[in-house]
Amino acid sequence: MSEPSSFVLSFGSHSNAEGEKFCLLEACSLPPELVRLTARQRRARVRELGLSVTDHPPDVCDVRAAFGRSLNDSYGNGAEADAERTEDCAPLEQALRGTKARGDSERVALFLWDRALHE
Repeated sequence: MSEPSSFVLSFGSHSNAEGEKFCLLEACSLPPELVRLTARQRRARVRELGLSVTDHPPDVCDVRAAFGRSLNDSYGNGAEADAERTEDCAPLEQALRGTKARGDSERVALFLWDRALHE
C-alpha cells in the first residue's frame, strides 16, 4: 500500500491545480516534494517558484500521458470517484515521471493497442 496522499486526484482539468485537487498528470507536472505538501503550502510554493501546472508535463511520455488522462477521467466526477481515483492512481504519479526519456513510446502504444483489441 502506498503512503497516504496529501492531495486528491480529481476529474478533468482544474483551475485550483496548485491547491488540493488536480488530475493525475497535473500532479506529475509539479516537483514531487510539492505534491505531498498541504494545499496551502503547495499553493504558496507554486506561486513563489512561478511553476506552471499542466496536464501535459514535459517529462512524461506522450502515450503514457494520454493514457493517464483517460484513466484519470474514467472514474467520473464527485467525491466518491475522487477517493477511489486517488487510492488507485496516486502511485502512478511517481511511476509516470521521467518516462519521456525512455524513448519507448511506440512500444507502449503498440502494447496498449494490442491489449485493447484483445479485451
